[in-house]
Amino acid sequence: MSLFAELGKPRPRIPVPPLPNGHGPLEKAAERAVASFGGVAKEPRLPENLIAHVLTMLAPSGPGLRGLTRRELKVVPYLIWGDDCSWRNDTRFLSDFLALADTERSGPRRIWRHFVLNFDAQSPATKITAAWLQDRRERLPELLSLFTDRQRLLDVDAAAATMAISNFESSRFLADLEQLGLGATILRSSAVCMSILQAAGRFLSDRAAPDDALTRLAALLADNPNQAVAAARCDQHLRSGALRALVDGLVDWQQDRGSRVNPEPVLSFLLALNGDPRFVPASWYGQVADKSVRTVESWLSRETIEAFFRVIDALKTDKESMWRARHRFWKTYLPEIDGAWLIAGPRAEAEAARQNVGKFAKFEGKGTLRDHCGLLMRLGKVLVMEMNRDGSAIFWTEGSYGLPGMFQPVYNRSEYRDNADDVDVVVLRHQGRWEDRFSKHIVQMGGPLVRGYW
Repeated sequence: MSLFAELGKPRPRIPVPPLPNGHGPLEKAAERAVASFGGVAKEPRLPENLIAHVLTMLAPSGPGLRGLTRRELKVVPYLIWGDDCSWRNDTRFLSDFLALADTERSGPRRIWRHFVLNFDAQSPATKITAAWLQDRRERLPELLSLFTDRQRLLDVDAAAATMAISNFESSRFLADLEQLGLGATILRSSAVCMSILQAAGRFLSDRAAPDDALTRLAALLADNPNQAVAAARCDQHLRSGALRALVDGLVDWQQDRGSRVNPEPVLSFLLALNGDPRFVPASWYGQVADKSVRTVESWLSRETIEAFFRVIDALKTDKESMWRARHRFWKTYLPEIDGAWLIAGPRAEAEAARQNVGKFAKFEGKGTLRDHCGLLMRLGKVLVMEMNRDGSAIFWTEGSYGLPGMFQPVYNRSEYRDNADDVDVVVLRHQGRWEDRFSKHIVQMGGPLVRGYW
């Protein structure tokens, strides 16, 4: 039989075994496309027993890096940039590992992903890996190379600022990362995100950020700032630096915009990011500038006071003219009020919830009416309780024995009403020139002087 006749004979079909791990042809094709066009291929989840095995191999009594198989070597970047920072601070180990990664054709592409996600300009791992990638630029896929150049990733001192500027300028930065397989949900808890936030905070403090800076920062955090810094997987110095720079920067940026711009969006973002300083002070005091804490607390006080008067207006339990006068008076004290807390009876509680007031306390106990609504304010060491269905305000000194303090979850009116003695607990009625009497009494108790009532 001729060669052509032999070639023309039908060939038997070779059975194709099913792909392991449930990866069908579509998933495989997608992975090949990502690799071909320069993206970062998604790596499979590492089995716990494999990680434990590699740790055993790298122990002082084990064979070390050169005893690892190619599959086991892929575990090493997760150790370097994992919870144990000693791996990424060991320059000899880093250099030895990168020398082995160099023998793999796709080594630079695989290392690039870890380098970017764990970018920390102060880390030896970042500096050594940047220099290693610099010498292997030609082995990076085109899209990775373009992104590296655009964001100056291998210039360790400039990369974070460059990425922060890119994120402020447009959504292209996040779109590029998404195209490379590093979307916002992956970035959100990464070291590179903290590096960008830290640089962004400095731009905000320097008034060099755009009007939509808050929107761009929220996008970087996948529109979910809730405890994003606290949950980040990075070294503590980067986490704390990012928090301080970002909080201080946003407060400075908002203050620079002036009173014409409502601080509520920035306040909501900061409360989600770092909690409420009234209830988690340890997350604020000593972590960010004292000025920032005072400013955030003043925003909270203003918001609480305005919410109180809105709820009062909706309840309609008293004359509107009376509450307008009280509103005007306490607004003059806003710069001096360093704490305000809304307290509600059942009906007032429902109204506050309807208005999305946020956190507030409850009135319970003897004498509580369903539509009772109170406002407890702190002016220095003086506490003042204003409330509806009452023609008077009650004054006492914070820390007085047996008397309630700020930000309790529940209040009983009898705690302070039953202790009124015109010495430690003073009741002043809203009659006559009550504004002058209130102002003088606040000063007599050691509170601030507000010009205009003397």
